[in-house]
This record gives sequence, C-alpha cells and structure tokens, in this order.
Amino acid sequence: MDEKRSDDLPSSEATDVAQVTSTYIKPQARKLHDSAVSFEEYHYYALKTREEERDLLAPKTNWRELLTRKKPVNELAHDADGVVDEEKHPSTGKVNLADRQVRSEVSDQEWTDASRAFRTASWGACFYLITTDILGPYGVGFAMGTLGWGPGIALYTVFGAFAGYGGYLLWHCYLGLDSHEYPVKHYGDLFFRLNGTTARYIVNILQALALLLVLGQITIQQGQALSQVSKFRLCYAVCPVLFIIVGFVLGQIRTLKTYGWVANLAVWLNLLVIFISMGAFAHSPPNYAISVLGSAGGVVDPVSITPDENGEQTNGCNP
Repeated sequence: MDEKRSDDLPSSEATDVAQVTSTYIKPQARKLHDSAVSFEEYHYYALKTREEERDLLAPKTNWRELLTRKKPVNELAHDADGVVDEEKHPSTGKVNLADRQVRSEVSDQEWTDASRAFRTASWGACFYLITTDILGPYGVGFAMGTLGWGPGIALYTVFGAFAGYGGYLLWHCYLGLDSHEYPVKHYGDLFFRLNGTTARYIVNILQALALLLVLGQITIQQGQALSQVSKFRLCYAVCPVLFIIVGFVLGQIRTLKTYGWVANLAVWLNLLVIFISMGAFAHSPPNYAISVLGSAGGVVDPVSITPDENGEQTNGCNP
C-alpha cells in the first residue's frame, strides 16, 4: 500500500495539515494539590480504577494461614538455577540507574504501585479501628435516664439514620474521586476536588478542632476512670497525664496496619468489660441510693427522678 507523506504533498495541501500539540500532563508530573486538575479528570481516573478493581480476582482467604499467622509463599518464581522469572518480575539490570534523568522519570506503573503501597490496612484492621472509635453506647444509660425510653430511642434512631446517610455520601464521593493516579488520603482531599483550595483549608481546620475536642473528652473520661480504679488514692490531676503519656507512646505507630493490633486488643477488652458488667448486674441487687445519678435530672429537675417510698420512679418519663 502506498503511503502518502506530508512532504510528498503539494505546497498548498501541506500548509493545510494541522499541527496538534498535546497539553496533557501526567498525574505524577503535577503538584500535590494542583488546582489546574479538573473535576472531570479526577472522576475519569476514578472510573478507570473502579473498572480495574472489578476485573481483579477476589482474594481467597486461607483460614489456616490466617489463624497460624504464617506468611504467604514468596511469589518470586525461581528455576533450578535460581534465576528469577522475567515475565512476572522484569529485571532492572538493563536500566542505567546512575543516570539522574532516568531516576527522575516515574513511569505510570511505578506511580500506580506507589499509590497502592499507601493501602496497607486489611479489612480486619479497619473493622477494629471503626469499632474502637464508637463512643455512643457508653452514654446510652445516661441518655435514657434523662430522656426516657420514647424520646431516647427516637433520637438514637434519627441520629443513626443521619450517620448512615453521611457514611453513604462519603462512600459515594470516595468511589467517584479516588484513583491510583490521584489517591484520596483524607477529608480535605474530597472537599478540595469538589469545592477548591479554600474548602480544603476549612475542612482540615474543622477536623483538627474535632479531633482536639474528642481527645479532650476521652482524656477527662479516662482520667476519671483511673482515679476511680485507684479508689481516689491517686490525684486526679495525675490520672489524665498518665493517659496522655500512654497515648504519646501509641502515637509512634505510623501505619494503620500495625495500629490494627492495638485496636484489636481494645475491642476484646471492651467485650470483657461488658461480660463482667453483665455478670455483676445479674448477681447484684439494684442500688437505689445512687440511681438518681444516672441522669441529668439531679441538676435540671430533681423532682422528676425522685424515687417513691418503694424506690421506684413513677413519673412516666424515665425508665
């Protein structure tokens, strides 16, 4: 087949050939938070990543290896002479790594592998981290004692529905914006891709403030618990400091994968406390003398929680 090149064309036709210059910039060549990246580009790579994930084979869980904590067999395939299989693991011996220009160039596959390296936490570690962070059930008794069965259950149901809808929105945004080329690492990344740089700053500040308030709440609660466990022989001012020091030590853990072991221990300790409490409640009579301390009525309206001569509350509002 005869091919017609541009230099063989007449001068009048050669001038009509359009010269198109590509303005495409690879993700690895962009800045960390580049406002020039459009929403459509984020969404395109997210759809591409979801398509690749759907084509992957589902992992098979080997319960024996999981329970015995045996490491999987190395995937490197060696022949009888100890040579690495070049099809699965291409050799880099032909690449001149002494050349600075070669080292500075990041291929698409290397960028994708680096993005996957961020995701080191397993589903089990994520489960432990989520269940450890649930603080609501600890206040159920106080909330029910203050609001009563009807309003208490209604509010828990409404706020549970709000939490579920919020989780659905996060899941939808994450799947629509996260990709190997542009991985989502925190809430600020989501708002940056949706609303811009200012929204990222606002969300990061609000999240830092929320973490600070939650940390203060937990520190006060755990300090009070340590003081009660020591039967008030230890000064209360020292108890929160001890809790903070332990938090500093645990804060040296850098990855969620390693931190999942600590969260695993916390879940089992919570279950142990629940079982011990159930056993103590089943074999101990109610302490009516301190029953009025189980709600805010002692401060708001003491009459609403005052027991009758039989030690029961008959106002109809509280359990």
